This record gives sequence, structure tokens and C-alpha cells, in this order.
Amino acid sequence: MSEKFYRGFRRIGGLMWAAGGGIVVAIVHHFFSSTWPAISKWVAQSPEHYEATIQFIQAGAVAVLYCLVFRYKPFIPKCGPLQDGKIDSEAHAVISKAARSFYGYWHDWWAVLFLFYLALGAKALLSQLKYEPYWNGGLNILMNVSALLVLFCYLELIRPSSSNKPDLTRRSAIGALVLASAINAASMIYVIFNPSNQWPQRLFMIVSGLAVGVALALLVGRFESKYIGTPPRILVFLYVYSVMQATYGLFNTDLLKSEYAAHNFRTAISIIALALKVLLFAWVSWVMTQGRLTVYLENTSSLAKEIPGKWYEVRLRDQS
Repeated sequence: MSEKFYRGFRRIGGLMWAAGGGIVVAIVHHFFSSTWPAISKWVAQSPEHYEATIQFIQAGAVAVLYCLVFRYKPFIPKCGPLQDGKIDSEAHAVISKAARSFYGYWHDWWAVLFLFYLALGAKALLSQLKYEPYWNGGLNILMNVSALLVLFCYLELIRPSSSNKPDLTRRSAIGALVLASAINAASMIYVIFNPSNQWPQRLFMIVSGLAVGVALALLVGRFESKYIGTPPRILVFLYVYSVMQATYGLFNTDLLKSEYAAHNFRTAISIIALALKVLLFAWVSWVMTQGRLTVYLENTSSLAKEIPGKWYEVRLRDQS
């Protein structure tokens, strides 16, 4: 009885799979025969539609990466490293906290990136000249929050080896964000009432891009450690991605007078940035899941205690 039941069930299951496959094929055929040409026509209607499409594609790609972040968490062993034959539980607690905090800021950074590209696409599609300062002000806030989260990732990597109080440094960074937000609001209000002079807001946009670039460069610099083992080629690409953040001020303004040049510039930067973002995500995810992040945190913690003694020992050698 049960064998006949399972045989019938398998037949029904096969029919369901066949029906489902037929539905998928029909949907795909309809998409490429009618929907895709309509989308292509809409994209080609104007440069604004094209740029909005590029940014929405970036937002979609970042959304996919953000969902994948949940799958790639840092590997943290159950016990800490051995110190003089004993397990150093205190050091393990600090390292575990740093690794989890790094993952939390890393996770939040991708959410902010998604909002940034979503807003960038909406600006290209909906913005009018009189609303330009408002869009730029909102994008500046997202850029500044992005810089703060990347900086927090960096601070967590130096937590075990730093003699400074990380919480104090973090509070100082938050204070800098509040100050930057006030300057951003002031520059936006100035441009609203003085539309002929866009430079205060443009200058702030350039500074915002540089801030993200510096924060990313600090983070990538930590990946040079032998304990993480980043290949030189990947490091070069990640540093290029850091430098590219400085183009934000050019990307989002009319500093490039030629509309054709500005259009090609934004398209090229968007495509390159998307590829480098995927590389950054892939490498950091691999470093976390393979335990290299934990190895780095454990060993930089012990090196921080040994290095001052080595500095002193070198000076003693010159005296002997």
C-alpha cells in the first residue's frame, strides 16, 4: 500500500515540477518578448533614465550582497588562545567582542550603501534643478554615515592592540558626524537661498567622498597583515576602490561641463565601483568565515605587548 502511495506521489510530484517549469518558461518568454523591449525603450529615452537604471542596478546588487552578509559571519572559537600554557579568557572576550562588533558595523554599512544608491537613482529620475540641494544634502548624510561605519570597522580591528580607549574614539567619531551634519545642513540652506553659488555644498561633497576614501584606506591597510594574507593584487584593487570614493564630488555635480563627458564618467565609475564592491564583499566574507579575522585579532593583541620591548631592546644594542 505504502509503495503504491509513494509511486503515485512521485508521479504527481513529477507533474508538478513539469507544470512549474512550464510556468517559468512562459514567464521568461513573456519577459524577453514584451517586457524587456519596453524596459530597453524606457532606458534609452533620456540620459536621466539611463543613469537612474545604472544606480538602481547598483542598489539591487548591494541589496543581494546585504542579504548574503547574514550567511558569512566571523568564525570565533569557543576558547581563547593559550598564554603561558593557560587559556586567556579575558583576551578571548575582547577578541570575540571585536569580531562581533566588526561584523555588526560591516552588516550596517551595506544597508547604508543600499539606501545611498537607491537615493542616487531616485535623484537621477525625479530631481529638478530647484530640488538639487535637498537631494545632495540627503546623499551627503548617507556618505557621512558610511564613512563612520567603515571607521568603526577599522577601530574594531585595532581594539585588541590599541592603548587608546576605543569607546572614547568612537564617541569622538560620532561627534564629528554630528558636526559634519550641521555643516551639511548649513551648506544646503546657503545654496537654497543662493542658487547661483553652489560651491559650499560641492566642497562639502568632495570632503564627504574623501572621508569615506580615507576610512576605507585605513581598513584596507589592516588587510595587509600576514595574519590575514590578502594577495597583493586584491590589495591593489581594494585601494583603487578607496581612492574612487573621492570622485563622489565630481559624480554628483555638474563640475564636468560637458554633458556627454559627465554621462560617460558616471557610467564608467558606477560599473567599476560595482565590480570592486563585489570583490570587497567576497574577500572580507571569506576572511571572516575562514577564521583569519580571529587569528589577526589574537596575534595583534599579543604583538601589542611585545613590540614596545623590542623597540627598547634595539636601542640597548647600540649602547653595548
